[in-house]
Amino acid sequence: SQLRVWDYSTGRLLQTLLDETADEGLSFGRRPDWSPDGKRLAAFLKGRAEGGLTQQLRVFDASTGAALLQQDLASPGERAPVFSPDGTKIAMWGL
Repeated sequence: SQLRVWDYSTGRLLQTLLDETADEGLSFGRRPDWSPDGKRLAAFLKGRAEGGLTQQLRVFDASTGAALLQQDLASPGERAPVFSPDGTKIAMWGL
């Protein structure tokens, strides 16, 4: 799956994130979150791999689409990342 970012005022597509994950078999979970400064986007990804379920937290540079962080998650469930007000931490909530 892909995450697309548009300019709200013009409707212009600015960025498509995650084209490369098609080979990894991952797709976005619910509710990606913007950092308070608008420079990063945190997202939960999930999919099936050889060993079973794969889940990751990824943080992307919002202007380039580059992955800045990729963290595997051990426990199963649907998750959503949330940045702290100062943008220095990410909490994950989920079912």
